Amino acid sequence: MKIKSALVAFLLMIGLAPGVAQANERPVIESFTFTPNDFDLISANTNVVFELVVSHPSGVRNTNTQVTLTGPYGSTLATNLIRTDSPINLAQTKVTFKGTLNISQAILAGAYSVSVAEVESNSSAGNIYGTGVITPSKIRDLIGAENVLLVRN
Repeated sequence: MKIKSALVAFLLMIGLAPGVAQANERPVIESFTFTPNDFDLISANTNVVFELVVSHPSGVRNTNTQVTLTGPYGSTLATNLIRTDSPINLAQTKVTFKGTLNISQAILAGAYSVSVAEVESNSSAGNIYGTGVITPSKIRDLIGAENVLLVRN
């Protein structure tokens, strides 16, 4: 009888034990940069280069995402950031996205807020988690323009 009780207890412990750890967390923004982070309209059209690095234990499912600049009076500019690994491996735990936006001299001067659309984890863990909208961290001490692209006249 003790053997049956021990066996039942053992089976219950195995059945109720937590499964293999799953990545039930949001993807982590390792870094988000853009260069230059300010420029003068005096120069010719300017290319702004964006780089986003995201990680998640079960991988990242996006093959691209979109960066949007919102400027004075609601004007917007956007471009796609493309995943750099080739071939694309959705189980890769650390992924880099890159893209370039050519900004014309004809745009309005001012502070352009920068945001990137959500990046999601791979669904291999059973659930999909997103980063939410991504914004840059502080890049300068100018009050009201700590994390924006500055376009000067």
